[in-house]
Amino acid sequence: MGKKWLVECLLTACNKKAGNKITKTEEEKSSQNFDYGKIKDGVYTNDFFDFSITYDPSWHVQDDGQMAHLTELGKELFVGDDEAIKAIMKASEINSANLFAIFEHEVGAPVEFNPSLMVIAENTKFAPGIKRGKDYFFHAKKIMKQTQIDYKFEKEIYEKEMGGVSFDVMEVDADYGFGKVTQEYLTTVRKGFSISFVITYRDEEQKTKLYDLLEGVKFSR
Repeated sequence: MGKKWLVECLLTACNKKAGNKITKTEEEKSSQNFDYGKIKDGVYTNDFFDFSITYDPSWHVQDDGQMAHLTELGKELFVGDDEAIKAIMKASEINSANLFAIFEHEVGAPVEFNPSLMVIAENTKFAPGIKRGKDYFFHAKKIMKQTQIDYKFEKEIYEKEMGGVSFDVMEVDADYGFGKVTQEYLTTVRKGFSISFVITYRDEEQKTKLYDLLEGVKFSR
């Protein structure tokens, strides 16, 4: 498929907080309220986290199998041969859930870059010091700096309201030899989980399209 395609997989599905496999923890299984959401008539709805996303139907939503496949491919590029990072990634699988992923084009389409949005939840109940997005970013950055990818954190973390809820935003740049790729993490903490909306793009036009998607995010409470 080529390096660019693997990088897209990596950036959407494969850093520590971007989940790994869609795996329920025992705590999640025991909760009658937790769910991974549902899709109907161009709307993704998650009753546990009380939000919905109305998306452009011309974009391509990934099913569970596709997300798991992308994750495994991206992990190889993200982790490399570092056994310590492999262990960290493996441990995170039991507490992470990829809730929703959407690409502008079909994965593998003959395009220069395929912008995407992914929504990830990670259990933070056992880390009570993580009270908001910027607390989560402190730990995420430490993990990302240990990987084989040369991430750049040039902008300060800032706050943004989305769907009536306050999020912290972290912007990350990386250059893989074919131009800069930017990823923005919009993260909040709800019900003992970090909820991250992760957008990935190469230029301002793609960024604008992704922010149009984010306009479709609504929280009910």
